[in-house]
Amino acid sequence: MNTQTHILLGAVLFGRGIPQRAWLGALGGLLPDMPLIVTVIVLKIAGMPSQRIFGEVYFSEWCQALNGFSHGFILWVGLVAIFALLWRRQRLRVRSGQGDKVSQSNSELWPGLTAMASSGLLHALIDFLCHREDAHRHFWPVSNWIFVSPVSYYDPRHFWVQFALFEALLGVLLAGFLFWRFRNLWVRLLLGLSIF
Repeated sequence: MNTQTHILLGAVLFGRGIPQRAWLGALGGLLPDMPLIVTVIVLKIAGMPSQRIFGEVYFSEWCQALNGFSHGFILWVGLVAIFALLWRRQRLRVRSGQGDKVSQSNSELWPGLTAMASSGLLHALIDFLCHREDAHRHFWPVSNWIFVSPVSYYDPRHFWVQFALFEALLGVLLAGFLFWRFRNLWVRLLLGLSIF
């Protein structure tokens, strides 16, 4: 799935209508792809052609390990568990009358970080299901095993056309929903750009 669709999914599914949480959900949708995005930008600035980046560098050991880590189930399940436990602890403190110790500025910290980590985990799960030869090591560093999905988000020999149509429709629906939910002009401009 393309990065912008992951971002939109994170904002819609984990934002719950709360702007700060929607931004963190969007960030979680972006984070697993950030190491590769930064790598590509640096190599393009250095003058390396895209064919070499995605034909050689992408499949190098260090790049596969980096992508395995950033798309790793261990990382994202661990973060979801930690942040959700801290959020639960915060809610219990509020219920027990210690709520005055939880400042208003911190009240959204753990739910927001839980939304971000949940969005990162969803990104990893979706990529697990729609990457073939370019699949990630989702259990790295424990295992180098790679699941080669029958579906590819970019290869026409493996349901790309059907997946691309589904993803395009999904992206427009997600952007439309966020456009309706959030009235901020800058948010709406970003949403308009995201569907192209």
